[in-house]
Amino acid sequence: MFITKKIISTAKSDPKKVAIYSVDKNISYFYLSDLIQKNGNILSKNSNIKIGIITLSKVNYILALLSIYKSGNIPVALPFEFKDDLLSKLVKRDGITACIIDESLVSKFPSSIKKMSCLYYIDNSNILNEVKFSPVFEKNPLGLQLVLYTSGTTGMPKGVMLSKKNLLSNTKSIIKILNLKSTDCGALVIPPNHAFGNSIINTHFYSKGSIVVANIGFKEEVFKSCRVSTVFYGVPSTYNILLDNKSGFSKAFNYVRIFASAGGALLFDQIKLIKKYCPKTKIIPMYGQTEATARLSYIPYEELNSSIGTIGIPIPGVKLKILNSYSNPEGEIIAKGNNIMLGYYNDLISTKKKVVNGWLHTGDIGVFDKKGFIKLIGRQDDMVKIADYRINPREIELRIADELKINNLFLTNIPDKLLGNCLVALFFGKNLQENKIKTFFKKNYPSFICPKEILLVDHLPLSENGKVSNKSIRDCYERIKM
Repeated sequence: MFITKKIISTAKSDPKKVAIYSVDKNISYFYLSDLIQKNGNILSKNSNIKIGIITLSKVNYILALLSIYKSGNIPVALPFEFKDDLLSKLVKRDGITACIIDESLVSKFPSSIKKMSCLYYIDNSNILNEVKFSPVFEKNPLGLQLVLYTSGTTGMPKGVMLSKKNLLSNTKSIIKILNLKSTDCGALVIPPNHAFGNSIINTHFYSKGSIVVANIGFKEEVFKSCRVSTVFYGVPSTYNILLDNKSGFSKAFNYVRIFASAGGALLFDQIKLIKKYCPKTKIIPMYGQTEATARLSYIPYEELNSSIGTIGIPIPGVKLKILNSYSNPEGEIIAKGNNIMLGYYNDLISTKKKVVNGWLHTGDIGVFDKKGFIKLIGRQDDMVKIADYRINPREIELRIADELKINNLFLTNIPDKLLGNCLVALFFGKNLQENKIKTFFKKNYPSFICPKEILLVDHLPLSENGKVSNKSIRDCYERIKM
């Protein structure tokens, strides 16, 4: 695998250089190279098998990932946030028979672990301990290198199959966009088993740089650890959590040259605060999907002020189109490039629906603006039918943002006896402009489209992976009404 080769090469040329910074200890390139070669030898008794990773430690995750690569097997980034019964079903469905796990997590996943014929723990010395071993050999005709899982917001997560070409293409594109160098240190505070986190690992090791790991659940740990970072990565909820401590944010990120975001659009107010407390730092929002090995587009820093609310332009090596008609400029965003997945694991039907003639169908609705940047309208599955009127809540939100300059209103639908569905609105902020919002709806929409309720909320309606969707807004509404 190209990442392990880069690490071993860097270890030879600059052995003392820190590869991973953490609260507990720092790991040099020499030590990291030695560990992945030793652990790789332990795992190499198997051949071409999928090896799951379940760990709460970001350092252990990185070590497990790289060790599996070195052994010639296939890492499977299991969603450890799942409960045992659901993870057990996923493991059985996808035929995962080997796993690297924190010993402390074994009692949390008894059913899942029971299905494993090969089991490994990582001890305090970061060396793998073989607990169970029954050699398995599989074929890998597709050139599969890694399996990542989708967020699973519409059911059981799908296993996204990624090849070396996918991973390398995305890695080189992100390095080019962010101008990453060997002197850069990337902050990994988001889950490394997701596409965004995986991209951070690949790009910084490939460019011979460093990574600093921290837990977003402990703000002071993040602030302390990230003083060594030059590039900080987060989803909108990450920035929201950290901006809550304004003085800590300003001090911790004083030397950061880039704030990169993904997993949902940064709000105007968030960008305004970041600029206020770190005026010299560039903000580069990015957009993508797991099926695209993480990224598809970005907003160049020079265009940020005039392009907030768009997903920007394609990253190098990617083509973006909108499936629309002459009468309607809006349509589904589709993408093509070397970063587009091999397919979904053991799910040919879903693969054929998602990738058609080499084009990835994102499921997102967009429209080109005057500069050629794509503006997101919403998801295809966000469409709501009220009476006989089909509407997209995301489209209304964008119109409210444009005309009323209100960026923190979120709409979703709830069941209604007369209309089938009706809209409700959540307002995140301090000054609820209820009369202004109601007047806007009365002026522009039929009465049955006006929100039945407008509720003030104290947090953004984001999903666990930091995205706003019809489901995440509805979940937030339901929690309030409980």
